[in-house]
Amino acid sequence: MRLFVLLLATLTLLSCTSDNPTTPQAEKQDPAAPIPAHYENERDAQPLPPTLAASVFSDPKLAKIYEIAERIPAVLAQQPCYCYCDRGHGHRSLLDCQRDNHSAGCAVCRKEVLLADRMTRMGLTAKEIRASIVRGDWKQVAE
Repeated sequence: MRLFVLLLATLTLLSCTSDNPTTPQAEKQDPAAPIPAHYENERDAQPLPPTLAASVFSDPKLAKIYEIAERIPAVLAQQPCYCYCDRGHGHRSLLDCQRDNHSAGCAVCRKEVLLADRMTRMGLTAKEIRASIVRGDWKQVAE
């Protein structure tokens, strides 16, 4: 069983590396391309899945990503993920990237989480944050 979990974690990390999103589309982000899976509102996202504990990570940058997910899960559930993990991993929103170590190996996911956190602290709504992510503003986020 332990070998299976290790293999699954390795495959997850390989499928979305730091610099290479799941599909080449994430690099170009065609405005006409369909928006990746997400929930339109918090009610539709219920029940929210638990996220991987931040304490699992010794790297403070990764721990921060998962701490944010623990703090604002409803906001993340309403965001698409432009690594297109909805296609390759069956994720239904950016929140699903935090259920396991997917975001630990994916710069797209991490940047979107950091952007959502910053905008949430500024008082913006999940819908406003989604518009920013769809515009591609996450690409300018420094990790």
